[in-house]
Amino acid sequence: MTVAITKEPWSAIVDEIKPLLEAHRSALAVHKDIPLGPNYQIYTIAEQFGQLRCFIARDDGKVVGYAVFSVRAHLHYKSSVWAWNDVIWLSPESRKPRVGFRLVRFCEAELTAEGVAVIDWGVKTAHPALGRVLSREGYEPVEVRYEKRVN
Repeated sequence: MTVAITKEPWSAIVDEIKPLLEAHRSALAVHKDIPLGPNYQIYTIAEQFGQLRCFIARDDGKVVGYAVFSVRAHLHYKSSVWAWNDVIWLSPESRKPRVGFRLVRFCEAELTAEGVAVIDWGVKTAHPALGRVLSREGYEPVEVRYEKRVN
């Protein structure tokens, strides 16, 4: 397996990633009774404003993974551009050899090259594999995010 990782426009890849979204949700969603319903229009608007970055993993041309980021000046630090990971997913059959590391490294290199100051990743506590990858790449956990289902 030779997985190629590229940066691609949202408008070019949205239809290709849709089939993977449900597998992603099934594997990682905490509140599985809430139906998947991405707001594709908001992603498109974010892309139009230059605030969306999409990184795609392809095996023989077929999408097997993705990482999507929101990129913009931080509301607390307006002179600093930050990248917040929205989603990251690799199909289970594509997770070796070291494709996850390659995807993280590619995202970091691309975002760094465009002047991003801080890259923020969300890691689900029930699925810490991404946290292990990020720790090995020099990232440090700086905040634990909690959530409570109220409705």
